[in-house]
Amino acid sequence: MTLPYDAVLLDLDGTLADRHGCVTERTRGVLAALQGRGVRVMLATGRSVGSARRAVEGMAFNAPAVCYNGAVLCDLERDEWVESRTFSEAQAEALVDAVARSSLDLFVYARDVRYTLPSRHAEHERLVEILDGVRTVPLPRDLPRLQVNRLSMMGPDAAALGAIDAVRRDHGAGVYMEVFPFRIIPGFDGFESRFCDVQPPCKGKAEGVRYLRDTHGIDPKRMVAIGDQENDLSMLRAVGLPVAMANASPEVHAVAKRTAPHHDEEGVAGFLEGLFGLPRS
Repeated sequence: MTLPYDAVLLDLDGTLADRHGCVTERTRGVLAALQGRGVRVMLATGRSVGSARRAVEGMAFNAPAVCYNGAVLCDLERDEWVESRTFSEAQAEALVDAVARSSLDLFVYARDVRYTLPSRHAEHERLVEILDGVRTVPLPRDLPRLQVNRLSMMGPDAAALGAIDAVRRDHGAGVYMEVFPFRIIPGFDGFESRFCDVQPPCKGKAEGVRYLRDTHGIDPKRMVAIGDQENDLSMLRAVGLPVAMANASPEVHAVAKRTAPHHDEEGVAGFLEGLFGLPRS
């Protein structure tokens, strides 16, 4: 059987997962069927490794997951970090110092452990209580500077953007930054804070496209990417068939060639069944 495409890259939140952050049995079956036909299926998410693993527990993938918006590629089943981009000690020092001197709260991720400082804002305090395994340290000097894959800064909606812009202006050269409202994450729709994830220099989720090309010899024109938010744009622009979810942002719809149904209606499953001629499960 001739396949229309050889690889599929999938965003998680707002794409593969429903509004509860779950991947349905139908969707799991479709991805398993594609892999059975020899299609490479790659998860591409902004989440940390541990968070991504929990979201797709019980699922098998025949390509490593893109985590941290491209800073890490990881085999989730084996917990094998295939690639890991980290800040230099000087970069981490400068970013931590800049955010600590601002009005923002911050998280520092080192080898998938999340560190933070005492809360400045109520939503950060709530987040620390909700998230598993956050290590709160008393002073900026106690935060890690080595093996750091991400620094996240957050603050109340109105005030945060100005402070984030100041950090971006002074320290954004060469790093990969994504700003987003935290309420787009399943389970956090009541939050009003703005977040900014800062990763070491990388091509965003397009690192997954590069990996599939270099490791498996797949032409990007033979790849499909499906997403819904701005952090998906790099991989959407890099593949032959960029697909927007019906619930995607205007920026994503602008670069997409096709549209999949809403993520809460098993849109990925329905779209891929049609594209690859799979029976509806």
